[in-house]
Parts: sequence; structure tokens; C-alpha cells
Amino acid sequence: PACANRLTDISGAKCPECVTLVFGSTGARIQGMRFLARRAAGRLGSLLGDFPVALVLGPRQCGKSTLVRHVREGWDVFDLERPSDLAIVRSDIEGFLENHPRQVVLDEAQRLPELFPALRSAVDRDPGRGRYILTGSASPAG
Repeated sequence: PACANRLTDISGAKCPECVTLVFGSTGARIQGMRFLARRAAGRLGSLLGDFPVALVLGPRQCGKSTLVRHVREGWDVFDLERPSDLAIVRSDIEGFLENHPRQVVLDEAQRLPELFPALRSAVDRDPGRGRYILTGSASPAG
């Protein structure tokens, strides 16, 4: 059935899982849908097949983390906006990378600029493909 809200995924296909909730007499609507496969998911998988690190960059709240978690289920995820995850990585970045050599997502990586030279060094020592995914945005948390 066609989506009454005319929502589409990134490829232009109509959303088969759209839900609309209406609240009160003002008719305020909240729309939601299940995760839909996106072109970006295939591209991310392709990049991980060619490179040791892939970066998913975009504005805050655009779905970067959701995309990564669906594309690479089961990977270790460290959200650097969570103080506990940030403390784990920051306490010994080189040791962290040595102990987590592959299948790691570093979400909001821009929060830890000193990560980048250490990551480069780790990848130079062991250049295997598909080791890390970084997400980031140019907008500071606020």
C-alpha cells in the first residue's frame, strides 16, 4: 500500500512502514518509520572492503549512528559523547587501539582530536581492511 504521508527513503521508494500519530485537536503529527536500507549502507560496506577506516560525516541527528549500527551489527561501539566511553578511550588511546584492533565504531570521534594521529599510526602498523568506522559532525554538542 502507498504511504499516506508520502514519505520516501533515500532511493525514492515509498516508505512501507510509516506510522503517524496525531495528538489533540491541533493535529500535531509525529511520524516514524523502521530503518530502511539506504544507498549509504552499501557504500559504507564497499569502503570497508577497500580501506581500514571509514568516516561517516554529517550534521547532528541525521542518522549516522543508526546507519552504522545497522550496517555493522555486533561491532564494539564507543560513543565519545558518553563520559564513560570517552574516559576509556582517552585514558590510553594507543593501548585502546591495540586492544581493539578491528570491528570498532568510534561515534562522535571529533570529541577526541588526539585520536586521529594514534589511529593513523595503528593503521600504518596493521593496514587490514574494514577495521574502524568513525562518525562525526562539525557541530559541537550543546
